[in-house]
This record gives sequence, C-alpha cells and structure tokens, in this order.
Amino acid sequence: MNLPSPVMVTLMGAHAMIHEGAEEATARGAGLANTLYYSSGASNATLEQIAKAIIGPK
Repeated sequence: MNLPSPVMVTLMGAHAMIHEGAEEATARGAGLANTLYYSSGASNATLEQIAKAIIGPK
C-alpha cells in the first residue's frame, strides 16, 4: 500500500475523555489525511464502529 505520508495514527485509547466523537472522529480524520488509523484495545468505540467511520485506506 502506497500512502502519501509515512505518518500514521497509532495506538491511543480513551478518546472520549477528550472529544465526544471518540476514536470514530480520530479514524475519520486519519481517513481525510489519507493515512492509516491503528485501533487500541483501550478504545471507547468498538472495532465495528471505528471501521464504519473510516473513509480512507483500510
């Protein structure tokens, strides 16, 4: 997979403590940046919720 940038959004959890969109919003932002989002086991959202939110590379 060729990505335009070597930067990826990596393991972080508990996003809901900072933003009501939680990991879904972060995953959506990574997609808008055309990069990958890696999910953490400490996520507030389920993998299914995060996958639905991703609009970029999977």
